[in-house]
Amino acid sequence: MNNNYNYNLKPEPTIQAIRLADELKQIGVKCELEKSDGYKHIDIAITSAFLNIEIDGCHHNLDKEQAKRDLNRTYYSYIKGYNTIRIPNSLLKEEKDIKYTAQRIKEMIEQKPKSYNQRAIQTIKEKEKIKYLTRIGIGIGIVVIIAILIL
Repeated sequence: MNNNYNYNLKPEPTIQAIRLADELKQIGVKCELEKSDGYKHIDIAITSAFLNIEIDGCHHNLDKEQAKRDLNRTYYSYIKGYNTIRIPNSLLKEEKDIKYTAQRIKEMIEQKPKSYNQRAIQTIKEKEKIKYLTRIGIGIGIVVIIAILIL
């Protein structure tokens, strides 16, 4: 077993992910390849739409343990306010299918219910508020400790 593997390295995107991301960008969808969300790397992330795209080979459907890992990945994205869609490699082999898939994704983003976006945005704002209040609390705690030490 190689213990020199760095798990923090950003994986190389697959050719299917690159081709779909390129097509999405051509039709005006801002996306990022292999974006880390702190738990995993996402094949294609469209953060403005709270949408993760995972491109799956056939082993994702044939291997029960892989399917469980995929379900957990989807769960962790969902609780952060992101939807995950899974696209099989077989849909990204021909140029016409890549264009079709990109267009459908764009339509999904444009049709996404506003209430979902608002819920996700509110969740993110609440988490940022907690981080901010924690920092203030730590700062106040340090000031109190210094004041006690000085007195």
